[in-house]
Amino acid sequence: MKSEAAETAKKILEEMQKKNEQMMQQKEASYQEHVKQLTKKIEKERAQSIADQERVLALKLQEQVRLLQEGFQKESMELYKEIVALKMKLQEAPPCNIL
Repeated sequence: MKSEAAETAKKILEEMQKKNEQMMQQKEASYQEHVKQLTKKIEKERAQSIADQERVLALKLQEQVRLLQEGFQKESMELYKEIVALKMKLQEAPPCNIL
């Protein structure tokens, strides 16, 4: 009887361990998928942010040219300073290294 009880307990323990391993594998797979989705989202948002900054930069450059053509030297110089600051911000943007 003792050996039957021990055998039954051993089987139950093995089944529990197997279920725990399966649960851990499922959790790990779910976690990896979540990380993948978040990484993709962050990269997309970063690309959009850079595109927006580049669009603003292009518009400011156009405005500076217009100001220079119309003789607004002081306004053009102020805009030039903004343009330089934007260019530096774009160059300093760190790459997206999540993992």
